[in-house]
Amino acid sequence: MPTSLPLPPRLSNLHLAHPVATGPRSPDARTDRPAPPAAPLDARRIAGDQATLNCCGVPLHTPPAIGSLLHHGLRAWLQTLALVYLGAEVVGPNSGGLRGMLERFCRHLESGGLGILRTKRPSRMLQSAVWVHGAEGLESPPPFHPGGALACDVDPFNRRAPGERLYLSFLYPSKTLAFLKQLPRHSLRCRSTIIKTSPTHHYQCKRFYSSTSATNAGLPGTSHTTKSNRYADLRTLLNGEPGLYEEAWRHYQNEPETPPRNVNRLMSYLKYSERQVDQARVLKLAEKLESSQFDSQGCDSLVHVYLHRSLLDEAIMVLRKLADVNILVTMKAAIRLITYGINHARWILAAQGYEFLCRADIGAISADKVAAQVEDFRAKFLDWLKERPLDSYHPALATWLGNGGIIYSTSKNNPESALDAFHILNGLHLEGLGAKIKLQQFLETMRQLQEHKLYTAATEAYLIYRDTPLQEAPTAGQISSLLYGTLLAFGQLEDFRNMERVFDDWFHFGARPNEQSCLFIMRQFAAKGETTVVQEFYDYYEKRFPMRVEALEAVMHAHAIRGEVGEVKRWFQKISDLELQPTRVTYNILLNAYKEADDISSAFKCFKTMLKLKPENRPDLITYQTIMSLCANRGDLESLDVFTEAMKEQKIPITQSIHNAISLAHAKQHTKLGADEAFDLAKQITLEKLEQPSKEKFHDVDPSRMWNNVLVGYIWAGDLEGLAATYHHMRQQEVQFDAYTYSILLHSLCMSGKVREAERMFDILVEEGTVKLNQAHYATLMLDSMIRKDIAKVWSTYNRMLEAGLTPTFITQAILIQAVTTAEYREYRKSGGILFLPEAEAILSQSTSDLSILDLTSPDTVKSAIPPFLFIPLIQVYAREGSTQRMLELFERFTMIQRRQHPGGTKPNLRIYLYVMNGILRSGDTDLLLELWKKSKDLAIYQARQGIRPRKSTKWILANKSPILCQIFSVVINALTLVQRPADIIWEMEHLFYHGFKLDNVNINDIVQGLASSGMIKKAFELCELELMPGCHARKLHRKGDFSERPKFYPFLRTLECLITEVKAFQLAEGEYRGLRPSRRHKILRELEKRCPGTWAELNDLKNVEHSVAKEQIYRESREDWRTSSEDIDNLIISHKISPGHMHSEGFAEERTTQEPAGGVGDGQLALDKNTSKHQAVHHGNSQPAALQFADIQLKQPLSPITQTQQTSSTYTPSRPKPPIPRQDVEDDD
Repeated sequence: MPTSLPLPPRLSNLHLAHPVATGPRSPDARTDRPAPPAAPLDARRIAGDQATLNCCGVPLHTPPAIGSLLHHGLRAWLQTLALVYLGAEVVGPNSGGLRGMLERFCRHLESGGLGILRTKRPSRMLQSAVWVHGAEGLESPPPFHPGGALACDVDPFNRRAPGERLYLSFLYPSKTLAFLKQLPRHSLRCRSTIIKTSPTHHYQCKRFYSSTSATNAGLPGTSHTTKSNRYADLRTLLNGEPGLYEEAWRHYQNEPETPPRNVNRLMSYLKYSERQVDQARVLKLAEKLESSQFDSQGCDSLVHVYLHRSLLDEAIMVLRKLADVNILVTMKAAIRLITYGINHARWILAAQGYEFLCRADIGAISADKVAAQVEDFRAKFLDWLKERPLDSYHPALATWLGNGGIIYSTSKNNPESALDAFHILNGLHLEGLGAKIKLQQFLETMRQLQEHKLYTAATEAYLIYRDTPLQEAPTAGQISSLLYGTLLAFGQLEDFRNMERVFDDWFHFGARPNEQSCLFIMRQFAAKGETTVVQEFYDYYEKRFPMRVEALEAVMHAHAIRGEVGEVKRWFQKISDLELQPTRVTYNILLNAYKEADDISSAFKCFKTMLKLKPENRPDLITYQTIMSLCANRGDLESLDVFTEAMKEQKIPITQSIHNAISLAHAKQHTKLGADEAFDLAKQITLEKLEQPSKEKFHDVDPSRMWNNVLVGYIWAGDLEGLAATYHHMRQQEVQFDAYTYSILLHSLCMSGKVREAERMFDILVEEGTVKLNQAHYATLMLDSMIRKDIAKVWSTYNRMLEAGLTPTFITQAILIQAVTTAEYREYRKSGGILFLPEAEAILSQSTSDLSILDLTSPDTVKSAIPPFLFIPLIQVYAREGSTQRMLELFERFTMIQRRQHPGGTKPNLRIYLYVMNGILRSGDTDLLLELWKKSKDLAIYQARQGIRPRKSTKWILANKSPILCQIFSVVINALTLVQRPADIIWEMEHLFYHGFKLDNVNINDIVQGLASSGMIKKAFELCELELMPGCHARKLHRKGDFSERPKFYPFLRTLECLITEVKAFQLAEGEYRGLRPSRRHKILRELEKRCPGTWAELNDLKNVEHSVAKEQIYRESREDWRTSSEDIDNLIISHKISPGHMHSEGFAEERTTQEPAGGVGDGQLALDKNTSKHQAVHHGNSQPAALQFADIQLKQPLSPITQTQQTSSTYTPSRPKPPIPRQDVEDDD
């Protein structure tokens, strides 16, 4: 009996729940039968078995308890229990040798009560999976034979394995050995490595490793069967259907000898399988090959399996060993290693893989394959560039990957990938590696950015290319295509400086601009009115290319944008001189020039000419938009209706631009009714758009401009409630707000007194960048501060605009001049002295020093000229205070600038005529005043003329053009009254009626006063009775609050005082008065009492008649004395430094203006004075007069009773007066 030896200490503590029966066992035996005691162990046998297991990689210091073994996997459990049963049964009497030892051990697993491998189903032999795990655990050959190609001496637990390896195949039964020959048997790895391997997927059966299982493992959509082979041999299968992994392996097992080439192909075939068994087969195949027999497919497959199992060190080791034999076979595997490193953020692997590539011909290998296999390559690559880790960053690697990323991105040819390519290119440029980018990558990236209209990125890429010294030079065709595309991109961004730079680069790169490039750059600069640049390019075009009408159209367009109509006509005539034919575009440009100049007559002539041309040159949508925009700016609704009907007849679509023009025309009426009509139109159009499919909503033009016209219309009408309602409606309909919308809202807040809210909104716009702020937003705040007389705030806003990088416009400079003028004038009123405004004049001099300046935002018709509203603030103050000489010097300075500016040159507008004529009125120069009146009247008729003459109407004047001329006419009436020329007053009045102008209440009162003061008492009474007296009673009720709306016409108190003074003079004067005898005067008064009963009754109701008559006489005397001595007073002021503010100022003509459109700009004029909109006559009787001039006239009794007769006089306005005749005096006699 052999000596019994105890178990090793680490195994002696094991306790089995049930002893195991020895001997053979039938399949249907019960599992709970007790087993006899085990025989003692043979020490020599145990020692031999322990040595055998130790050599095959099974450690003896396994965990001591079966419960803990469950946490370490089935294989470790089997290994530990195998050790126990090897020691317990190796010498049993019924053992049957080593062949049945493992089988008896497995039977115990099912019958010992543990229930781990099987459930409570009837016991039978274990699955094949148990045998696979058992085979892997008990027989552990190294992955490569010691005599194989790649023998490895590293064991799974990173410990040195013994030099001699033993195999335990003798432990298996014969049938088991036959089955195991079909499975790969490799050494166990570390448990952590095994856990990280990808899980196997069970598709249609539970016995995944069974040879009879029908699975779909492998590539998706593939299937295979084991019952019959689809292909005759392995070579044919590898060239055929993928995914037949089991059949491929069977062919390999059945073939007597497989050549190395097919072995490499089989490894590449199996690597696509996700099954662990197929990956293990790849490792098994690698054992069969020598180092020299590996090709790129085999090497790549082996590295793929190692990386899939996270065996990174083994992958690197394989690459190094194969690279020593043949570096070329490792290229594909190195690419895979780089891809794996980037995908898993282990850039050290990418750097190691790049080292293998550097040992080969790196120039023949592109990194686009790496970028194609990396998810979100751009982000990962740029993050790595930014971090620049020391262990993996290398400029050569960055350059190689960057070029590959650009190649892969541009190969997709879509906007997103083009942006990816640009970001990679820009990242390399920022790292100083731009010179390493290949020329082809630069050109292709820029081409795709231009093609997909990514203009910002395209221009930035060009600037990088321009500043990068590349080793390659593009061809002439490449550079021409590149520069033309870049020119288009800069043109879309309106970057004119870089457009000129691109044009210069053509010569720098040794090429010459083509014809299309010249025409394009001319059109772009023409759109901004840069006539100098356009002329230079035209000269170059004229020398190189045959002349085409498109080149002349570009020059015409540049002058049209500037409002230089004369130059446009000259170039239009040049087209005929060159024997070229004008096109529809040519006529549209000419029409646009007339629109910019507000020349309605010439515009309509051009339009009628186009109607007579050939069909290809007749009006189109652009033509109608241009002519209707001109009518809209003038408020000509009748003409817009005619053009709209014409478009419908010609089946031209009514676009959003047409609706914008119509809404603007309604707003230009400056009435609440016009604003309401604009609102109704905008609401209707918006609802129609919302009913359309979503893809067609506002597809042509954004409706924001139409709604902005509605907002402005309510502001011009002074209806803030309507503006607020429109604002909320826009929010409800989700109409987008643009920069102009926010400018309107800012001004509306200022108008309503919410200055802090306006400033807060402005600050939010600056911080958030909701819209791009321009000079108009700053001008709005400056204007509001100026109205509130907060001069410091005006300056701070102006400086803030300069800090924002915005260039001052004419409007901002005019507001600044007005603010400074107001501040200096207030100081003058406090301190006295000579009126001089040095700071305001200094700003004016600086603003007008550059005559070549161009301001396309100027409200003046000529954008290249110094506008007249810059001079208005100073002229207004000097005229008000009687500094006529200084006022005329400023006016002469303006006219001199007008003559010097060529081409173009602006003209005085009606407002500057108003203030200059006010100043001249004080000087008594009636001839000069009437000369300016003739010019201003002609200008008003020209500007107010209606486009299309209405049927059965003689009135050609737009109603909204009358107010400013009415103010000027009041000055003329006062001047003619001063020189006693009442006939001229009547003639001028009839002349205005003839052209269709309407006079206002002030004009009628001034005319009545002038006629009465000049002795034409009959005309004065008739006019007062016909026009003023109907509203007299309504005016009284309005003052009492009993009448809601003030009448348009009613008599002023001074008008009645003037009439009563003349009546008393007629009654009480002795002898002849105004060439009339007393009898004749009394006869005239009796006639007036009968014909003008309303006026006569109103005169009888006057109180303090004596005081009124005395006041009127003093006013007339002061006017006469002032007129005769005004010239001497001016000389006295200059010589003796006497302040006009301390002199008697009665009799000054009232400076009055109609209410200006809110917002600062209306009808092309800037509202510079908000305190002169008092629409009433000046009364001078509030203080007791110093003396009575007609003391001998005693007014002790009222006028004679009024005879109750009906009014029999006819209207004073003829239906169609005769053409004006030379003026002559009209006698006040029968």
